[in-house]
Amino acid sequence: MNGTARFLIIGFVLAVVFSLTQCADPLDITNQPVQPHPYPSDTTYVVDTIYVIDTVTQTHFDTTLVIDTVLHTEIDTVMIVDTVTQNHYDTTYVVDTIHHGRVDTLFIIDTVIVTNPDTVSIIDTVYQTDTLTVVDTVIVTNDTTLQMCGRIESCQKEIVWLLFNPAGNYQLSFAAYIEKDQPPQSLTVQIGESAYTWNTADSTTFTLDSWLDSRATITITSLKPPARGHAVYVCLNMTRY
Repeated sequence: MNGTARFLIIGFVLAVVFSLTQCADPLDITNQPVQPHPYPSDTTYVVDTIYVIDTVTQTHFDTTLVIDTVLHTEIDTVMIVDTVTQNHYDTTYVVDTIHHGRVDTLFIIDTVIVTNPDTVSIIDTVYQTDTLTVVDTVIVTNDTTLQMCGRIESCQKEIVWLLFNPAGNYQLSFAAYIEKDQPPQSLTVQIGESAYTWNTADSTTFTLDSWLDSRATITITSLKPPARGHAVYVCLNMTRY
């Protein structure tokens, strides 16, 4: 078959196809007249039907991965760690760490340590003193001081004190006062049967502890030089002990 015949056959086939496409469809009613609508309107409704089919393929996996890390807006990392350590002791450690906020890292640590001790210390030692010391010796001291004074002068050559005292131990304290610009004098102190010499030139005081009988008598006289106008004043403080 030469080229001319082949060209003629192709042209014939194209003419047939064109004529078929230009034939009217017996079911086409696009250009057929219709009855006027009782309520004419200018609105044309065009409805497109769209079918969306989502195919879900489920496969039985042996391993399921669940990721609970939350990446929030403006947060780089959110880490939530809840760790509870429970053993045979009563200490529980709970650590809650949250990285949150507009900062790169925020650590909030809540640590709760609960300890339930089972040791109770009760002190049952009582110290009680059962020794009682009673002092049954009573010492009564009568420290009442009696004071007496007398004067030796030209018309008074001695001092005599008649005491109304109970018998006992006494402290006798004598003091002498010599008139100004007068020579000192020596005095004799007579207590019961005992006599004592008191030189006022050496000391103006004279003290002794002595036993006194009840209703004792104390006599004081002047030795040389004689009084004769030279007065001396003597006082006595007597204390019983």
